[in-house]
Amino acid sequence: MKTFDLKRKFALILALALGVTGCGNNSENKDADSGEKETTSSEKADDLTTSDSGDIPTLTYFNIGEEPVNHQEVVDATNEYLDSLDAGYHINTVFYDWGDYQQKLQLAVNSGEDWDLAFTSSWAGPYKTLADQNAFLDLTDYLDNELKGAKELIDDRMIEGTKINGPLYALPAAYPGVVAANQFVWNKEYVEKYDIPYQDIQNTTQLEEYLKEVKDNEDQVEYPFNVASDFLLARENPAFEVEKGIGVKEENGKLVAYNLYKDPDFKAEIDQMKKLYDDGLINPDAPQIQADEAKGAYEASLVGEYEGEPGSQAIWSTEEEPKVASIIGESIIVDNEKATGKLVGINSQSEYKDQALDFVERMFTDKKLQDLLSYGIEGVDYELKDESLEQKMKYTM
Repeated sequence: MKTFDLKRKFALILALALGVTGCGNNSENKDADSGEKETTSSEKADDLTTSDSGDIPTLTYFNIGEEPVNHQEVVDATNEYLDSLDAGYHINTVFYDWGDYQQKLQLAVNSGEDWDLAFTSSWAGPYKTLADQNAFLDLTDYLDNELKGAKELIDDRMIEGTKINGPLYALPAAYPGVVAANQFVWNKEYVEKYDIPYQDIQNTTQLEEYLKEVKDNEDQVEYPFNVASDFLLARENPAFEVEKGIGVKEENGKLVAYNLYKDPDFKAEIDQMKKLYDDGLINPDAPQIQADEAKGAYEASLVGEYEGEPGSQAIWSTEEEPKVASIIGESIIVDNEKATGKLVGINSQSEYKDQALDFVERMFTDKKLQDLLSYGIEGVDYELKDESLEQKMKYTM
């Protein structure tokens, strides 16, 4: 069975793909912390340090999202593994909630707090703003030496799309040909119950018969297709929209602007979605809600639409709510925003630049480190059964 092989291949992507919805934590911890005073990033980093590492430096790595379950135990296990490699440093991963991350990182940069690595992106950080402030180390000169292994695993086009006027200030979390794609994300229980060939379904026309079947037979499923207002761009034949209604496509080696609303494929998709909507198969608030708001109850829908890399279902799925996913269509449009959607950068003022470069290189090339960062501790956070990964706890960085 190839399930775990696939997930291992994309382990690094999951470790860095912190923008994907579903980073795990339990609500009890969040509620319990709500009355505590706000801490600075340096205080939070100090709190996460488990022991005096003596002369061994500890790198502070800022990440976005809620702190994963079993976080400190995984940090300890990661540092034990780094010790076994004689890496010469430890790592602390510091998490800030989605809505707080940009402010926290900007504050850390402006105040000169000690940090070494950080998640950054076009939509959080944000990458270009911080690069313009010289917050990130220019990685260009390290690509053929300290980051050689990472460079070999990243598509050259992704690296080019991440550069800002020449310099490269962060590494994209993408393997060759692997970038975030629009995916149908399915309720696994209904998929198995109705024997749905979900991997073969790539458009809403193919989806329709299964939406009707589940709606007709499951009392708790009123609207089986749970989508948001941006779904029309998640199509079998994707379009690149530069402004509302203005698309860009390649013709004879040139980029040509066109009226997206007159495009036959786009009009056909609109007609199909209108039909599903009129038939009561789509949640009625779909035209008004944003992507992060389209979260219906698990048992109340058959399928939704997310954006993420192949293997992201390991983040979206839980033991209580198992999901499976399939990519919509066969092509993906890659633009600068997508190329800079999930990045890791190094603090230009870090005292431990060499160690930070080494850690980034290992994240791309060391499979055991990838598994620790992506899934946690084997036997505690996940089990391997018949070469397939089964999560026991919701640990995902």
